[in-house]
Amino acid sequence: METGLWEHQKDGIQKALAHGSYGFFFEAGTGKTRTCIEVLRHVYTNHGQVIKTLILAPQVVCPNWKAEFAKFSKIPESTIEILDGTGAERLDTVKTSTAKIFITNYQTLLMEPVFMALKAWGPEVLIADESHRIKNYRAMTTKRAVALADQATYKYILSGTPILQNAKDVFPQFLFLDGGQTFGRNFFTFQKRYFVDKNATLRRINAKVKWPDWVPIKTREPELLTKISSRSLSVKKSECLDLPPYVRTKIAAPLSKEQLKAYEEMRKYMITFIKSEACTAQMALHKALRLQQIVSGFLGSDDGQEHTFKNVPRLDSLRELVEDLSPSNKLIIWACWRNNQKAIRGILDDIGVGYREIIGDTGADARQSAMDDFRTRDDVRVIVGSQGAGGIGINLVEASHAIYYSRSFSLEHDVQSEARNYRGGSGIHDKITRIDLVTPGSIDDDVLEALQNKQEISERVIFKCLNQP
Repeated sequence: METGLWEHQKDGIQKALAHGSYGFFFEAGTGKTRTCIEVLRHVYTNHGQVIKTLILAPQVVCPNWKAEFAKFSKIPESTIEILDGTGAERLDTVKTSTAKIFITNYQTLLMEPVFMALKAWGPEVLIADESHRIKNYRAMTTKRAVALADQATYKYILSGTPILQNAKDVFPQFLFLDGGQTFGRNFFTFQKRYFVDKNATLRRINAKVKWPDWVPIKTREPELLTKISSRSLSVKKSECLDLPPYVRTKIAAPLSKEQLKAYEEMRKYMITFIKSEACTAQMALHKALRLQQIVSGFLGSDDGQEHTFKNVPRLDSLRELVEDLSPSNKLIIWACWRNNQKAIRGILDDIGVGYREIIGDTGADARQSAMDDFRTRDDVRVIVGSQGAGGIGINLVEASHAIYYSRSFSLEHDVQSEARNYRGGSGIHDKITRIDLVTPGSIDDDVLEALQNKQEISERVIFKCLNQP
């Protein structure tokens, strides 16, 4: 079963088996799931049987784990069970199933009866896929994941982006992994040793700055990185795969007069709001979200009502791109809002381009059908996806171009969506092109720059607005 493994996968398997518990920090598309399954095969062989295994993963990835087991192991399907449905249904499955491998989402940990049943079941192997989901040491999900991990003998964490916003994110993940052997069990002791609040001085001289900015202490950063790498393997696509060039390009998408008027009114309101003493980062981002919506073609409201602008130049730009590219290329169009997705469907229907969707309410069977059609049918030229729903757990290497019509503030969604068509298998193309439709000089431009620089979106947006005239 180990045929076709890349060298970095073989390296990861050997290191994980030597440590017993290990972190696979592989960029999306470099085969971390396959690597972990190979490790499990060795563990099961050493025990002479499949031992009790619990895999925590985002909901959309759970079916992919089961499919990967079928593809890369001889473990009987009856041994593997996906825990889903209502809390009562999940509880019944845990209590009655004879399966040795349970696969479920992180939300299950918040269902107390199910969590207690899993704790009583006693997983011997525990896996946290997309382990940055437990980066908040205060969250109940993290606390319960760690409690289960304390019971298990073998623990593995998988993530392409273990540090989404701050290096402090690694603490809960390593607490899960080794029970505190690497960084201890006290978060504040860890923070004090390795980090300093860069904004501490600024807050004393500027009352408008209320948020901390924790950065690694330079003299201790080498120690921090050494400890991380002592129990994990970090892999980047550019270093381990023979991939084609990845080309980023921006296309200017101006605003209509109606959009511009709405944007300026909202921007001025947002600046006033942010400068008030009552403002928090979360509240400011909520206002910033409205600016993002305006540049994409609509404006929502707190009561659920939406205003769709009649003239949206961005849609015209998208139409031209699809007309030019789709005859000879397959495309992904990413859009984070349903209003955008509806407008995109209208364009594709109007110009007669075949497409499928993977958005928020697309079920597992429909997702698989959409991917299969996109891969195999020449008349299906486009996948319309939301970064949150379609940006994880799927392979779309048939697409040579990804067009980003709109973006959220989520770095995770942006990184994951990029990896849908830039991964192992992308060598079928001479290059992979990412095209961002952006309104120059707007918050849209700022968010894109922050995402590409892996910056904290809230800090950038708030700081920019505080310094607007």
